Amino acid sequence: MPLPREISSEINRILAAMRAGLDASSYPAQLTRNHLGEIRAAYLQFEEIRFAYRARINRTGRSEPAQDEALAELANSLAELLSDPTFAELSKLVRFRPLNMARPSMGFALHPGLMQPRLSVNEAISYFLEGLSRFPIQTDLADNSKVDALSRLRDVLPQEQNVAPVRFSVSNHRLVIAPQPALAEPEDANTVISARRELLEQAQRIMEQLRRSNCDHRLLASVEYLKNGLESDTDIIRLGLSNIACEAMRQQFENELPSAVAAMLVAQATGVSLYVAQFPEWHRFTENAALSEVSAADAPRVARALTEILNRLSSQPEVADEDVPRTLLWLRAFVDDPQKTSKRAVYAVWRSIENLVIAVFNYGVGVLEKTAAKTSDKISSAASRVIVVALMGAALAGAVTLSPIAGKIPGSAWIAKAVDAIRSGVPLE
Repeated sequence: MPLPREISSEINRILAAMRAGLDASSYPAQLTRNHLGEIRAAYLQFEEIRFAYRARINRTGRSEPAQDEALAELANSLAELLSDPTFAELSKLVRFRPLNMARPSMGFALHPGLMQPRLSVNEAISYFLEGLSRFPIQTDLADNSKVDALSRLRDVLPQEQNVAPVRFSVSNHRLVIAPQPALAEPEDANTVISARRELLEQAQRIMEQLRRSNCDHRLLASVEYLKNGLESDTDIIRLGLSNIACEAMRQQFENELPSAVAAMLVAQATGVSLYVAQFPEWHRFTENAALSEVSAADAPRVARALTEILNRLSSQPEVADEDVPRTLLWLRAFVDDPQKTSKRAVYAVWRSIENLVIAVFNYGVGVLEKTAAKTSDKISSAASRVIVVALMGAALAGAVTLSPIAGKIPGSAWIAKAVDAIRSGVPLE
């Protein structure tokens, strides 16, 4: 049910009492003179959290899921603030000051500890968070239709990600890029090491030549990105795609280059092609791309799926590592122009998006199943649910865009089934 008005009012009174306690006038005069900056910062940090909560509640009205998310965000933000050493120390020095309580004996229903005399703001926040953890602030997910929807989603979800330029994982409730070790056959190990060393030296020479020329900065950036890929000794498929992109840049700006530098770039592209060909993963990727039915004509839809995901992640950047949107933008460059893309590039971007969806949906199902079974505490469940809603919403937006053409990729039919399962009852609103 929606948050009862009396509890909503009590939460606002508690927050107001905390804010009053953090006012500069609450501290000893000497402390205020010597540490005014820190006191001001502590007050403003708290007020920002309180203001954000009130604004969100006022904006969303009586919508139960929105209230759940607002309370979860409030709890999460206060817990994080309490872990800040400076704030923790200052909040121990001032008193919790309840205001406008015509009937003090009525107490605080959220937690009796809030009625203790001479309570510090630090203690009040701790009791407040404990009270929220006992209150059913999240939607009850345990009705049969929602549990069934989660079960259907679990049944169709692949557990393993695809061979692709990029793989993802969720670590500490944040979407991150999962590194992929570049593993060559044991008998090729020495050859690979020697080739990689030579290619790195050659890339450095090319970059030095390009810096002396008047070439377009995008060509230099492309060579530098390729060199970084060689240095990382991971993500061999990403390296192969970077090489393709670098060669495309060379062709575009060849007229601006000295012939010797252009020849060096051609030799570098050939060398990197031979290098990645020594890795079994690159062979699997190219063979899988050849077997798929996607084409350059599908590039606009794949690009749109990436844009949907990027737009969702940009609205809540805290749910993804900063390298995630950068990597997605790098991928989108391969499909932004259907006239300049290829079947292999479209396939590579598709599989990368599919990997993101697999990682996020598996994470989301795990969290939501625990919530439905009531096996996790209320605060962590509510905070996790905010992240789940953001991440699964982004992944779902991409999956919905891709599902009409999922039949063109072997093994991707599950996407449409997952979309149906979510729409049938997985609570993401």
